[in-house]
Amino acid sequence: MPEKKFEVGHCPSCGAERADVVAEHKEEYRSPDFDAMTYYQVLECRGCGTHYFKSNSSNSEDFHYYYDDEVGSDVREYTETINYWPPAAKRKPPEWTDEIKFEDRILGSLFDDVYTALSNNLGVLAAIGMRTVFDRASELLKIDPAMTFQDKLRELKAGDHITEKEKVVLGALIDAGSAAAHRGWQPKPKQLDAMMTILEAFLHRAFLLEDIGAELGKGVPKRQPKGENKKPT
Repeated sequence: MPEKKFEVGHCPSCGAERADVVAEHKEEYRSPDFDAMTYYQVLECRGCGTHYFKSNSSNSEDFHYYYDDEVGSDVREYTETINYWPPAAKRKPPEWTDEIKFEDRILGSLFDDVYTALSNNLGVLAAIGMRTVFDRASELLKIDPAMTFQDKLRELKAGDHITEKEKVVLGALIDAGSAAAHRGWQPKPKQLDAMMTILEAFLHRAFLLEDIGAELGKGVPKRQPKGENKKPT
């Protein structure tokens, strides 16, 4: 049995970079003034077995020079454009994502859409999506959807769904989403990561933490009153 060809990849499921080539195809274009080449590959992750697609393109007009110490002069290096489909995940969803879907199908779908936007480098859509997820979550917590965002935050605080500190950070998240939606703001990756951290913490506390605590309490033995376990003399 022939040995499988190894290829560096980026698994969209587990993030592993080691993969086997299942199938590949090369397209070339050559002319006196311009050359181009694209490799297409179907890869199988060596970690989890997921199959995904990789393309690697280069052309004779896209290059740069770097100094090679071994050669002792500048060397031309062609720029490679690598794409994956499905795209490699920019942020891994938390393990409890499926539990959010059980709470509400629409909320779970919106939550998934945000991760899809992040993985496809759609920062503006991701920021707007986070604000929409907050909107749906607050509605599930019995907050009037017709209220302004600031009123929703006040009602969430009054209902003990969030703390004062959480009210402040969620306000920053909403402002960021509004800036993306109405003022053309394009958040940077670190800003998107901070926004997602805030949103994940809110959803986990609002919908899952109480049940987690209740389940833990069932397995913890109750403290016995003093003297109750003493043997009679």
